[in-house]
Amino acid sequence: MELAHICQVNHRELKSEKIDYFIAASGYQARSTYLAGIITAPHAHKYMLSFSEENHMALRQNNEAAFSEMGFQTYKTAPDSPDAVEILIEQICNNSSKSEVILLVDYSCMPKMWFASVLDSITRNDFHAEKITVFFSYTPKKFNLEAQKNAIRYLGPMITSKDNLKKSKPVALVVGLDNSFKPTMELIKKINPATIMAFIPENRHDPEYTASVLENNKNLLNLLDKNNIIHYESLEPESINTKLTSRCLDLRLKHEVVIVPQGPKSFSLISSLLSLRYPDVKLWEIITSSKAIDPNNGAAEGEPVVLKVVFCLDDEEE
Repeated sequence: MELAHICQVNHRELKSEKIDYFIAASGYQARSTYLAGIITAPHAHKYMLSFSEENHMALRQNNEAAFSEMGFQTYKTAPDSPDAVEILIEQICNNSSKSEVILLVDYSCMPKMWFASVLDSITRNDFHAEKITVFFSYTPKKFNLEAQKNAIRYLGPMITSKDNLKKSKPVALVVGLDNSFKPTMELIKKINPATIMAFIPENRHDPEYTASVLENNKNLLNLLDKNNIIHYESLEPESINTKLTSRCLDLRLKHEVVIVPQGPKSFSLISSLLSLRYPDVKLWEIITSSKAIDPNNGAAEGEPVVLKVVFCLDDEEE
């Protein structure tokens, strides 16, 4: 399948869509059940991806029970492994006899590897459907404002079967910043980029977050040209797409481009889509040993932000 079109839509439009499959992730965060509570998708097959982790067990069990009551089937999977996600997507798309399949994916609480695997599976496999439409929904939350100093467990390609550095050109690092300054500096040390471009998140529901990201990354930002520091609104994926695509297309002429998306998952989703459209743009991931406790337990903060992504058969198949 080939990526054909993306656009932002109002989450209320989901109520009138004939959704065939609804995939969500359940963790300890309260927002994990938010979309399922307002978008019932009565005719959809529903799947809930459950983390194989044991922290915050009471919160996790409460959310999983809520998903179960709403008709979701449970799939257990590890946060740093996309295997179960890939199997689920193949199962869904191969078993459907419809010419168009419509999926709703709530990626609010998904690790980046999971929704990157959804995209990779759709584009890499031959399915019965001629068109696959995926609505990716993200529910905002309040962010933790403290600097995170967790040890790195993994640093490399998000999809491990691809995106290794060829080193045929100087490396350009495009990094979406969050409050994790130390892992970012470890990344820079590892790949030794010729140029660095930093994307700073803004969120109208959480203005303090931008200030904390700027403060925690000031040592890095002080080293960069001001033209290489780009602010983006995390609740406007189309705007993110415009800014990120423009910068990466300029860089890839003379550089091997590596995007490392951190911070709001909306930036990570757009990064994954950009990597699909331009396979020479590489997508890397930083996984740390643990994360700081969220004092707000990830409560929903504002309405869901929805991006419609359409895949079609490529010209050769047609």
